[in-house]
Amino acid sequence: PASRAADVFAHAQSAYWIGFVAWRLGDTPLAARAFGRYDQLADALLKHAPNKPDWLLEKGYAQSNLGMIALREARDWPRARAYFQRARDIFAELAKHTPDDATLSYELADADAWLADTARLGGDLDAAERYRAEQRRVLDRLVAQDGANRLYRIDLVSNLLGRARIAHARG
Repeated sequence: PASRAADVFAHAQSAYWIGFVAWRLGDTPLAARAFGRYDQLADALLKHAPNKPDWLLEKGYAQSNLGMIALREARDWPRARAYFQRARDIFAELAKHTPDDATLSYELADADAWLADTARLGGDLDAAERYRAEQRRVLDRLVAQDGANRLYRIDLVSNLLGRARIAHARG
């Protein structure tokens, strides 16, 4: 029933925000538990409607949050990369149906940035460069569509910094 899905969605949002605030306050264990719960609730939403774009998007966000914890806090590159890849796969699948959706394009670029970082930290510099190139391609398109968007422009700078880190890793 729709009301049940609405309740699960509300609970998922609560779990996300608890995780976000905990992470910002430096409580990594609580953040990891809350983001894990958010991921479980995204799965519950998908049981209600497996192909609903909004629920798939929540699952992608949840995977990205778990990846961020694995990367930044646990320093577990392989696990982080798996989370970010699952998030990217979800965003890419959704973008196939709405290729002009700027939000999905941005999420793809963001996933590529995370994947580039995990690849670089894991020593796969060629993959890191490919992910950064794809991120840049998407960001260039987004800036061409909305040059006033500061988030896109900030991410262009982040892309350059990421590329510089790859070049530094190459010596």
